Amino acid sequence: MDESAANAYAAKGASPVVRKANQAFAQIQPRREPLSSASAWATAYGNWSKVEGNAATASSEIQSRYGGLAAGVDYRPTPGTVFGFALGGSDGNYSLANGLGDGKVTVFQAGAYGSVSANNLYAAFALAYGQHSVDTTRVVTIAPGNIAGSFDPYSMSLRSELGACYTIQQVSITPFIAVQGQRYVVPAYRETGAGAAAPLALSVMASTTDQLRSELGLWFDLRTFGTPGQDIKLRARVAWAHQYADQPTTTSSFAAFPAVPIHCWCRRRWNGAFSGT
Repeated sequence: MDESAANAYAAKGASPVVRKANQAFAQIQPRREPLSSASAWATAYGNWSKVEGNAATASSEIQSRYGGLAAGVDYRPTPGTVFGFALGGSDGNYSLANGLGDGKVTVFQAGAYGSVSANNLYAAFALAYGQHSVDTTRVVTIAPGNIAGSFDPYSMSLRSELGACYTIQQVSITPFIAVQGQRYVVPAYRETGAGAAAPLALSVMASTTDQLRSELGLWFDLRTFGTPGQDIKLRARVAWAHQYADQPTTTSSFAAFPAVPIHCWCRRRWNGAFSGT
């Protein structure tokens, strides 16, 4: 019997019992998923903030606004493992109260990240680099005129996170602990001014600020059912964060008095606080 005849017999000549057994066996065969897969994503973000001034420390109210876009690619070599990279850009500006000054910043960012999970445990990490372009304008009141500055700082950051996920029906609760470090480097630069304000332009020395932050908190995930075949996931996070940071300092001098240094210590915003998203 040749191959075609054998196939014809298998399709037509086999007994009904055999045919039904073959159909049942085919239905329970596991689906073969690809061993690896890749996907792309994109997101937009923005923020507005306001920090009150303090007359006792001669600080002014400051408002800041920024927004940006980020996109990346995820690669999953095995179930429960994902690695990826991302690129992003943002644009922002700030302004001081009473028209005392303003500025803008453009940021390019690149990063890599990954996570590994087993059962309900997971470990994740992220690395990021940011290149900033900053332009500032100061209004001088004692000598009418504006003073402008421009510099290009950069930042590097690292975050690692460990957690365990527990699911009850459509709700997932994930206790986690995380550590995050960041270094911000500002190169030396000089301001420029015209007219009576020119002697008050600053020459600013290079500086480096390191920050270390720890977090202990909870992730909450609620999965709801949308259109057939699609789920909607709502996510929230609450954590206690403690920041161990260098006190940012700058050393500068006026163009008219280059031999007289000016030392500034920036106020720390907080050491520990609750945060949520």
